[in-house]
Amino acid sequence: MECRVVPCTVKDRPFIFISYSHSDAHCVFPVLEGIAAAGYNIWYDHGIEIHSTWSDELANAIIASEVVVVFISKNSMASQYVRSEVEFALSKNVKVLPIYLEGTGVLPPGLSLVLHTTQGIVSNDADVIASKLYRWLTHNIAQEDGPPAFAAAETFSTLRKHQALHDWYLRKSGR
Repeated sequence: MECRVVPCTVKDRPFIFISYSHSDAHCVFPVLEGIAAAGYNIWYDHGIEIHSTWSDELANAIIASEVVVVFISKNSMASQYVRSEVEFALSKNVKVLPIYLEGTGVLPPGLSLVLHTTQGIVSNDADVIASKLYRWLTHNIAQEDGPPAFAAAETFSTLRKHQALHDWYLRKSGR
């Protein structure tokens, strides 16, 4: 499955780092498209240049991100990259938001230990995930003394994001 979201670079701050298994692209990419339609910058591994050192690129992007959104499934928990990305983010005090595509029982003991107190989203429906993720981003990613880090200076930017997400949902659902 091809994602129509062009990944941002680490210079396009602020941005959301996406951690997922390629085997789950059919669940993940529709969510990315919805969130990008709402105006959020998204970094995922399709933005890594072929000549780059993957581990350096991943580490730099995680450190520069506002939050790591990890899509948790049996596939992603079998991926050493996904597990390393989550553990590295937590070691650098970067917020992690787990999205459980198959319930919470798929976490291995080590990640269960570090994520057991982290509230997440439990669903495998792209529309539900996009909506809940948007609400979470709106309420949890804030600057120290200002509006959410992703909000533009104009007051109605949040309304435009809501409208963009709503329009995307209507197009996707054929309504």
